[in-house]
Amino acid sequence: MVIKNMHIEKALERLHELDNPVSINKEIGWHVADAIKANEISLYEAFLIHQEISKFKFRAISEPAWSEEPRFTHLLYFLNLKLLCELFEVNPSNILEMCSTVYASLSKERKHYILELYNDLITEPSKKNALEELSRVRKQQEMPDFYYPNHKTIFPYSSNSVEDLLLSKTTTLEKNVSALVTDLIVELSIKE
Repeated sequence: MVIKNMHIEKALERLHELDNPVSINKEIGWHVADAIKANEISLYEAFLIHQEISKFKFRAISEPAWSEEPRFTHLLYFLNLKLLCELFEVNPSNILEMCSTVYASLSKERKHYILELYNDLITEPSKKNALEELSRVRKQQEMPDFYYPNHKTIFPYSSNSVEDLLLSKTTTLEKNVSALVTDLIVELSIKE
């Protein structure tokens, strides 16, 4: 049975209409989130798309023309991508630059749980105690302000616990990429 991938088709369609990094980041990200929820794409495919989307997100916060201020949601997003790089054994070099830039902007802003885990997650992303703390935070129902925003509300969202996948290391993850997802990745790369 072939699954119709309407969310990725819609993302490709919308991408041609979008021209600024803020819009591309948000709209394409929404379509990818919908595709994940509908089981139209795998975590690996979503990760590959988000590697491209991350470049637009980073431009939106690093280029004065777009004037989006670095926020904890950005740091959590880039750190989640860093963990996915570890999970899928992909070189995270561009993600590391994004993380460090956002971290430098936020490190003195306010107390947040991710700042305490940042160094461990960057230098040794498979470090058990940091991953266990992320897992504990993900499973909490009620959290103090110190935990908001948190990593389960950012890609890859609550249904995909990257830290638990890294802790188990027994899960074999699919690394197939559909032609439609490849088309979206190529179009995002060209648009950059």
